[in-house]
Amino acid sequence: EDPLHVLLAPLRRTVIMEPAVETIIYAALSAYTLNPLNVVILKKKTSEGGTYTLLETLKIFPQEDIIKLDYATPTSFFHERIEGFVDRVTNEDITDRLEALRDEIRQLEKDVKRFKNDIELAKELEEKKKAFREMMSRAVGIINLWHKIIVFTEPPNAELFAKLKPLLSHDDVYVETAFTDKGQMGLSTIHVRIEGWPAVFTVFSEDEVSRAKQGVITDPQLFSRFLKIEINNRPEKFQSVVIFKGIIRAQPHVLNADFTQQMEKAKAYIRYLRSVIMRMSGAIDPKSDEDRMLAVNVFAPLIARNYKVKHGEAMRAIDYLFSLMEIRALLYYDYRLKVQDGKKLKVFTSIEDVIDILLKYGAQIFSYIPATKLAEYETLKKVLGNGALSAED
Repeated sequence: EDPLHVLLAPLRRTVIMEPAVETIIYAALSAYTLNPLNVVILKKKTSEGGTYTLLETLKIFPQEDIIKLDYATPTSFFHERIEGFVDRVTNEDITDRLEALRDEIRQLEKDVKRFKNDIELAKELEEKKKAFREMMSRAVGIINLWHKIIVFTEPPNAELFAKLKPLLSHDDVYVETAFTDKGQMGLSTIHVRIEGWPAVFTVFSEDEVSRAKQGVITDPQLFSRFLKIEINNRPEKFQSVVIFKGIIRAQPHVLNADFTQQMEKAKAYIRYLRSVIMRMSGAIDPKSDEDRMLAVNVFAPLIARNYKVKHGEAMRAIDYLFSLMEIRALLYYDYRLKVQDGKKLKVFTSIEDVIDILLKYGAQIFSYIPATKLAEYETLKKVLGNGALSAED
């Protein structure tokens, strides 16, 4: 059974005539690789279903991998996701020691209230608080974003995106920043280290784009780090949705027929792929390994030579194209040739992967390529086979 059809079967019951679903699947799967995609979903109007399409599609993915945000400030984002603390100097994990000190302070505060005249208790409380503050001054909170899928359902906070920018571009394995926290000991500065490269989705309407004064849309460098997907706004789609709603009103069982079974099958296959891809990713050190690809694409040199770069953004655009080919090869993992290189396992991208991605995304990503160059399967096969693209082709 075709793996992509397994994933699409339940989604086509709830998201009608929406090609973006397939792209969202590819991008979300990329979270488990070491080359995750960042995606901007563009829609005509605020109420046109971009967020619905995204959230419905992500239902087949493990929910523990998804970080869903409406509008998050840097403080709220960092505060809610700290998993532990390490000493900035020794890199020692001090999470348990900090928690033990917190517990001691809480108990001493209760005792001091109970025994108000006990000077020794009050002195011990101050000493514990001082020790806690000293330890926190050296502490760095750890936020792990490896293999996470971040979903912004509202236009994201510009300051937060600026702080995450090095991770979105995969320039750094981690970034360090700080925020002010009002905790048990009063106001304090907490340093955090954000590790990992997540797959990031954000949704914008035309109105939100036109009103944007700062952030993803207005920062050319930041915006170029995102693959753009447009929501289908053709009248045929809306008509089909209306007809489907009418059918459901008359025959509610239509949606339920085999739907649960299809959904569970899709979720199980995603978990299987997640396990396989993360195992492959785990054999690569992103801090030192230059080759982070999980697929061998023997067609990449031909594609790179055939399509000429006319502007700077196209250099990033071709990375999107190669990433999509890699993800499609991983999606069909059980049907692809594999090679073991020491501890590293890689799959081979097939000609079917290359042609499918070129036909679906080539003209979209490389907008300056004449559509006729991507229109016919045989032409692409000829191009890839000969290694040349002439005017006659």
